[in-house]
Amino acid sequence: WAANIAMIWKWVMGDGLTWEQLEAASCKGTSLGALVTASLTFSPARYSRGPVVLAALRIWGQWRRYKRVEGASIWTPICNNHRFVPGRLDGGFRSWQRAGIRRMGN
Repeated sequence: WAANIAMIWKWVMGDGLTWEQLEAASCKGTSLGALVTASLTFSPARYSRGPVVLAALRIWGQWRRYKRVEGASIWTPICNNHRFVPGRLDGGFRSWQRAGIRRMGN
């Protein structure tokens, strides 16, 4: 779990590493951060076909169930998030993102 969680933390923080960009490219209509922070009731296969992404999300889901962390998170991104429609439609959220307000918890 530890190695997987370290990789997932990079996805949430969006460090822009090359391997992260390759994995992010496999996501359609959302971001890696949105997939990681979503509630466990969705199917990640709807948003990504990347085998690394799907395997990591499966392991991440196992850890979350074990720790009973099943709901959405304050780390959820406000842009490029399949579960937050205003962030996809309103350009003002992009301005907030550029200003450093990137997540619901900011």
